[in-house]
Amino acid sequence: MEIPVFVIILLEIVWLFVGGFLVGKTAHILLQTAIKKIARRTKTKLDDFILEELDGPIVAISISLVIYELSRHMVNLSGLREIIAKYSISITIFIVAYSAAEVVGAILRWYYLEGRQKSYVKDIKVDVSLLPFVRKLSKIVIVSVGTTIALSFVGINVTGLFAIASVVGVVLGLASQETLANIFAGLALQLDRPFSYGEYLKFSSNGEVARLVKIGLRSSRLEDLNGNVIMISNSELAKQRVTNLSRPTDEFGSSILVETPKETDLKALEKHLNAAILSKEAKDFAGIKREKVSLVLERVSANSLTVSIGFGVFAHPHLANARDFLNRKTLEFILRKKG
Repeated sequence: MEIPVFVIILLEIVWLFVGGFLVGKTAHILLQTAIKKIARRTKTKLDDFILEELDGPIVAISISLVIYELSRHMVNLSGLREIIAKYSISITIFIVAYSAAEVVGAILRWYYLEGRQKSYVKDIKVDVSLLPFVRKLSKIVIVSVGTTIALSFVGINVTGLFAIASVVGVVLGLASQETLANIFAGLALQLDRPFSYGEYLKFSSNGEVARLVKIGLRSSRLEDLNGNVIMISNSELAKQRVTNLSRPTDEFGSSILVETPKETDLKALEKHLNAAILSKEAKDFAGIKREKVSLVLERVSANSLTVSIGFGVFAHPHLANARDFLNRKTLEFILRKKG
């Protein structure tokens, strides 16, 4: 009994895709094994990051190319051969573009984790806060170009798609103005760089101090002095009046108000505090700079004096300890005089 032609064609199509998958997957495993052996011999993690990002794309490219090659040897699929070849190459072009975007991402990841510490790239100064933006932008551009080339290869009118995408983009833009405002505010913050990750910011609206952790696509993440996470939209952060306590350096001055008995000898108190800040405890625990404290008489009442004690610290995280240290030393001085 003769097998109908359509059954043969159907079986060949099934074999084409099943065989293409099996052969492509096998080729990928062999290639990946060989590359990993070479990668183990290198000291840098760059090749490991690239291999990690390219694992999926390499499988897809291998399968696509094997399907294309098998289709050339199937006589009954001669009518479909051109279509299979065209779409196989188009898919390969798209995957190559996607792979290139992933390679760029792997390089940026390597630079953030390892590369910026290497001697051969130490002269390349890149603000790490810009890396997420560069990563997203590079991926959009590379994948868009690859998609355009892939669609043009199969004869799809890209101009018409761009026109439709533009109309859809306008509609979505009008419907999501707040989201777009946050995205562009985040972009402006990353480009202007008024502050970087890890720096301490003081908000004029409520006097709160927080450490900047990350500027995301729509919102920014900060941590207060107790380690609690604060989420704020990028547009709101951009509108805030913010004092960067970590610039131009981490060192800054502050002051505390103390109330002392009216008979307190302020010169003796100042001398006592200046002697105290020279101690190892003042530097290691309180983080106080070894400079003179300054006393300013702020207010005089019937029974007490209100004094402002000015001092310097090495960084904002030391501020609470510095205040505690100076308050205790002031109390020590007052109790000693009373005793």
